[in-house]
Amino acid sequence: MAKQTEDTKTIDMLGEKRGRGRPRVNPAPASDADRRRAEADRKAAQRARAKEEGRAVVVSFKMAPDLAAAFDAHLVKHRENIGPITRDEYLDKILRNQVMRKR
Repeated sequence: MAKQTEDTKTIDMLGEKRGRGRPRVNPAPASDADRRRAEADRKAAQRARAKEEGRAVVVSFKMAPDLAAAFDAHLVKHRENIGPITRDEYLDKILRNQVMRKR
């Protein structure tokens, strides 16, 4: 039973009254820009942890539709010559050949 509001003589054994519902852990971002900044900070921290642990870093990017179609066609041709390979493995192989080759 709750303490009556006009009762000033009895001590409150339960402490202060809590609000209803689940308490907020992190307040929601005020604007769309704040939300994007918070998401970018979260991804940067995730990539830093992955780098420390020596894991592969997941990178996402947008690709033009004609480039995506050409990439898929090239991947199908590559699969016929070498065997089963995933998109990630194929993109990793292309980037390694282009970025890490000696000039």
